[in-house]
Amino acid sequence: MLLSSAHIAPSSADNGALSAALRQQYQRGAVLASICTGAFALAEAGLLDGREATTHWGFVELFRRRFPQVLLQPEQLVTHSERLFCSGGFHAYQDLCLRLIEHFCDFERAEQTARALVLQGERPSQLPYRRFDLHKQHQDAAIRKVQEHIEAHYAQALGNAELAGLAHLSERQFKRRFQAAVGETAPQYLQRVRVEMAKQELRSSREPVERIADRVGYSDAAFFRQVFRRHTGLIPQDYRRKMQRSA
Repeated sequence: MLLSSAHIAPSSADNGALSAALRQQYQRGAVLASICTGAFALAEAGLLDGREATTHWGFVELFRRRFPQVLLQPEQLVTHSERLFCSGGFHAYQDLCLRLIEHFCDFERAEQTARALVLQGERPSQLPYRRFDLHKQHQDAAIRKVQEHIEAHYAQALGNAELAGLAHLSERQFKRRFQAAVGETAPQYLQRVRVEMAKQELRSSREPVERIADRVGYSDAAFFRQVFRRHTGLIPQDYRRKMQRSA
């Protein structure tokens, strides 16, 4: 059974009926697969509890809030746990189909299918397409002020001591409250802001990578490439080629 674009509003009677049907099919031995937000239906049915799953990158935070018991892997295009398959954005259905062919047949048959249909073969990640969530849904005004300062001055060296002063907190209090509100440390947040700004420049210009790295706060271009790859799964040059070709 294949699920796609599932209803992701708060639970309803219709969702309850669908959940019951999914559980029944799975208990009878069916293989269930989801595309994009179809993972919400599998999770609503309780089938993904304690299992790895993925969904469209734009719904990651909502999914995590609603289903904290699921081991969400948002960077993955396809996940597989026993007879449950999930895939990322809608066009990840190609990768999902190849994985299903491999599951029901073998790897060689999946590879032959990819060649016959002139498909790229299974892609490793949806990280290059994921946009940076600024995590400002919290109610901590002092931390939101710090986030806005980071976003405005991301190219500068911003340490915890300086940011704590801006929030009128001790450094220890600041670290604890920033982590609680944003879900990561201030240095991690700064790094992600820098990478997001670099991504925008790589998509829209032909500027040398070294110049872009320096402009977003990294004087060491080699270190910038490592950071960029960790966040996107690609080195800056490959990201530029991929995104400008897509555009």
